[in-house]
Amino acid sequence: MLLKEIAMASAVALTTPVSAKTAEDAALTVAEIARSFSVSVATINRRITAGELPAVMYRGRKFVLRSDAESAFAPQPVPVKGAADHPPIDEARLARLRSLLGGR
Repeated sequence: MLLKEIAMASAVALTTPVSAKTAEDAALTVAEIARSFSVSVATINRRITAGELPAVMYRGRKFVLRSDAESAFAPQPVPVKGAADHPPIDEARLARLRSLLGGR
């Protein structure tokens, strides 16, 4: 059922004018996702194969929902030696880091 919903969203995104698309419903090709997140096409394909990034094939091309790609490539906290001595990052600092990283 989920693949059918993704396929329908992809079909709608492909037939909807760009101005009418929202960030959540846009279906992008693997190449577009790779360009958007400054990673290689191989990285995107590895994530799809590993099941970390849902995708659908449509007319011989793989499509990924923008919202899925954003969550897959969102910044992740990195464990740091001695991190237990420091408090977690607050939302204001996290927002600032995201803005410095180009909104990822």
